[in-house]
Amino acid sequence: MKPPKLKPPNLTVCHITFSSIYHPTYTTHLVLNDKRNNDHLPTLASYASRPKVGLWWNVTSNTMAGKKAVVRRWSARRLRNAIVEALEERGFDGEGKRSVGGNLTGTLQVRALQGIVQAKFEAVKKEAGCLVKYVMKACREEAESKGSYRGERGRWWSQGKLEIGGDNETAAVPPRSSSNREKPQKVKHL
Repeated sequence: MKPPKLKPPNLTVCHITFSSIYHPTYTTHLVLNDKRNNDHLPTLASYASRPKVGLWWNVTSNTMAGKKAVVRRWSARRLRNAIVEALEERGFDGEGKRSVGGNLTGTLQVRALQGIVQAKFEAVKKEAGCLVKYVMKACREEAESKGSYRGERGRWWSQGKLEIGGDNETAAVPPRSSSNREKPQKVKHL
């Protein structure tokens, strides 16, 4: 059974788009799809070599946040700082990684809205906390639906241990790998 889809929080200072799949941002997507663009090959190489770990996130602001470029940059920087603080309060670094436990995974795109200009920084931090909480819940549900998260104690399948019973006994679990799967055979079309 598919888990119910999470509804993003109702935020007044930003709009978010989250996916548990790693994908490029909008501007990078435009460059990758246009082979005539001078930046196509360097962008393609950097995207292909980028490690798919942690949370890929970026903050942008358009003219909804302000007409002047300095206001847009300030609002994006303000929101970025609030998100980093919210991540650090929950034990993550700026990329959504933890030294112990599970990492946040996927792509998060945040757009600053007009409300960020008038909002106090404490209100921005509070909404950034709601945003991070939503991403944490979405990552946990994604891990549970894939079967990679086990138990209330936060034991991740990727650690190679599975809890047996109530004691501290653990059993080694072979890591999942794509090499164990059968590869489809190529079919020649006439």
